[in-house]
Amino acid sequence: MALTPGQAADIKMLPVMLDAAPPAGEPLADKAYDSDAVRENLIGRGMRPVIPNKDDRRDPRADAARQPGFAQPAVGPNAQGKAAGFNVSGQGMDLATGPLARVALHLISPQIPILAAAFLLMVAVALAAGASRVCAFPTASEIVR
Repeated sequence: MALTPGQAADIKMLPVMLDAAPPAGEPLADKAYDSDAVRENLIGRGMRPVIPNKDDRRDPRADAARQPGFAQPAVGPNAQGKAAGFNVSGQGMDLATGPLARVALHLISPQIPILAAAFLLMVAVALAAGASRVCAFPTASEIVR
């Protein structure tokens, strides 16, 4: 394991990581790893890099991953902002209403808040298990096609 300062770029540790990791046929990386040196290193190790070009690259590579949506969010920034705002406002509402709801349930019976939390946990686990069966993540070669 190698520990680097927080301001160190991840790309500088790539050779160390590749030496320690099992071989990969098509390593998938984001635009931060778009450099000729990285690509040559990966190709020299017998890998086919799947890395999109940086937006400001002077000489875009034809072999870069150029499919729509690769290494980019599936929605636009406005939708992400709305989702983040909804998440933060939900957390804020929980801070305000959660204690009141727990006290009200506790006044009915001291066991109800515990049972409600256990029930919600079981629902969350069931939803996560169902989502993991429905979501099939594509392989790197499927993304490039």
